Amino acid sequence: MALITLFPSYNRIFHIRLSENVVNNSFCLIQARFSKILRWIPDTPHAHSMNKLTHFDDLINYCLDNRDTLGKRDIIASLSYMRTLKNFNLSSKNFEKYNDYIMENLSKFDTNIHLLVHRYSILGYSPALISIYDNELKNKIGNLDNKSLCLISWSYAKNNVFIEELFDSIATIVLNRNSKLNLTDISLLLWTFAKINRKAPEEVLKLKNEFISIIKSIENTLNNKSSDENTQEYLDKEGLVVLIHEIIGSFYTNVVHDICMATKSLSILLPGDLSTISQVFKILFNITSASKLSITSQGITSLWEALEHSNLKDEHIIEKLCEASRYLRLDHSFNSNMLNSIVTSIYKLRIKDPRIIYQIVHWLEKRSVQMQASQMYNIICLLDQMCIYHDKAWKQLEIYTTFLNEMVSTFLITLISSTHFLYNLYLGKGNDRIYGILDHFMICKQDIEQFGFV
Repeated sequence: MALITLFPSYNRIFHIRLSENVVNNSFCLIQARFSKILRWIPDTPHAHSMNKLTHFDDLINYCLDNRDTLGKRDIIASLSYMRTLKNFNLSSKNFEKYNDYIMENLSKFDTNIHLLVHRYSILGYSPALISIYDNELKNKIGNLDNKSLCLISWSYAKNNVFIEELFDSIATIVLNRNSKLNLTDISLLLWTFAKINRKAPEEVLKLKNEFISIIKSIENTLNNKSSDENTQEYLDKEGLVVLIHEIIGSFYTNVVHDICMATKSLSILLPGDLSTISQVFKILFNITSASKLSITSQGITSLWEALEHSNLKDEHIIEKLCEASRYLRLDHSFNSNMLNSIVTSIYKLRIKDPRIIYQIVHWLEKRSVQMQASQMYNIICLLDQMCIYHDKAWKQLEIYTTFLNEMVSTFLITLISSTHFLYNLYLGKGNDRIYGILDHFMICKQDIEQFGFV
């Protein structure tokens, strides 16, 4: 079995929020927001009890004390609640005991095993994913439906648990079934293929064609106000429609997010296919325009990365994306990871549009303290190379990096550009502390440039 396990990276999971934008007598997309917190509505006595707990240890102790009566939904609920609790710690001895109990009772989940895999993926606990594959998935993977298989593939790829046999089996089963994949399934599978660098031409081509067929149907449905067989499953004429007046039907929640994620994946899998990437961008903008929905910060980040990977420099697409990026500062989910990705993308694309630059410096001015060291180093270097010197943003960068208040914005700028000039600039003005920090930063900078971050 070919297996590579790297450090897990955490992704974002969505929950639903109805959009206030409603188009009379037309189909409407519903806005989806994204959060690190899993939303789980308690529906069992144990889940109700667990939902009231505020500390991680209390939840684990409750589960261990009641292990004899826990059902599969109780276990899923417990894993869903963990990240919201204080003192969250996957290294605790009691969590290991609880995990061992779950691994001994995998048979409870049967065809719902994908839910367990998904929860462990969000927690970033790779040992459990490996155990689930060895003890359950390996022999029963053919019994799962497409939705489950695509979610499982995403979960393993997200945590950098690369089991070659697993991905081979999922690709073979899903792509050779007669049943069609829906938009979310395609998006998850494309994301997985991009993450594990699986570029089998026949697989990617099939997914690409199905993806474009679906989004074209959605575009036509929005424009013509009538659905066809390809879009029926994305409509809800009885559920959500009663909550929104004067709508014929409602598209399911993740259309825009799925398209953004698939666009980025296609740009990685087919970097030279500019016509396809360009076509997808234009269809996406038509869909968002017709539905009056904005693209979430995660979606915008994926689109900037898609432009970077494909090196697509279509002026019309860039103009639309810059306009869509104008409200990033208003999205509470816009974080340092997204900012770092966007800055890297616009630097490589040589884009300095004020609409996106303002979002970057505004975030730095307000939330620099949330950045990781490697992200801050990358952003400082790129902003300097792009000659973007916003006083308030650089001031916050200086404060966060523990430099003294008397150091002006040119300190960090010059530090990146010319350390010798900096010495001359502060000659006779600094003190031992200033020059000590400078010496330390210079040494760290040289190490980073030579060896990278460890």
